[in-house]
Amino acid sequence: MGEVDIKQLLSKNIDFIRNNFDKLYLKEFDNNIANIKIKCVHNYVDDNSQTRLLSNYDLEHNRLLLYPNNLNRYDKDNAGRLLMIDLLNIASSNCVNGDCGVNNKVEKNYGLNDGITEYFSFTAYPNVLLFNSKYLFELLLTMQLITIVGIRNISLSYFNFHNIHTIKVFLSKYINEVKVEEFFELFEQFHIDRLTNGDYSLLGKLQYILVESFKSKCNLINDNRDIINYFKDLLITPELVNKYTNKDNDIPLLRESLNRIDNMEGKRNI
Repeated sequence: MGEVDIKQLLSKNIDFIRNNFDKLYLKEFDNNIANIKIKCVHNYVDDNSQTRLLSNYDLEHNRLLLYPNNLNRYDKDNAGRLLMIDLLNIASSNCVNGDCGVNNKVEKNYGLNDGITEYFSFTAYPNVLLFNSKYLFELLLTMQLITIVGIRNISLSYFNFHNIHTIKVFLSKYINEVKVEEFFELFEQFHIDRLTNGDYSLLGKLQYILVESFKSKCNLINDNRDIINYFKDLLITPELVNKYTNKDNDIPLLRESLNRIDNMEGKRNI
């Protein structure tokens, strides 16, 4: 696979975004794509097995660099998903705000932003295992959050508003505002701790807050059995963390967060 293949994958991803996202979200994407500069860098080889870049988006110059030499490291679905990540950055970038997604010049929500971007990329390539994500836990926390506040509020915040104000407003329907602020501060700190020190200790507290929020939401829903079963499938277990990190982790509140929802039974309107 080479330059032709990587450009075909890029074209396929552009079509996916245009065909699967509401036009309301794509104003900046259409503008950025119309003016983007795409360049294939053939002499670039990424020797870092942890990154293996296929592309790199330069927000300041609206430029996408493609690295065909790295394409043979992936099957088409995995390659397509990785290219989709940069396209999502393009779709949600705003030069006025100086960043993309739910980030802006003032607010930095990189952990949540990575979780949202991963979620959309896996939506485009559902055959790729979530376990392949290098942001697996940011992704699962984000999917739990989406279940609580709704995909529309996440999408508007990511593509249009470039902040998390709307997400906070909807989350505060189920927990108090102090807890809401704590959650997003902890999310970003968890993201930093995990990437810099391999520290997962805040994961349990984050999931605990989401479980409490979800339980409050379910109390307001008459027909909630399906959503409860779906949410349970998204919960992070100590066993998953240990498997992902290949070591035993002592994470406060993680087991407790599971216990809080373990005996929860849904109700069904007949």
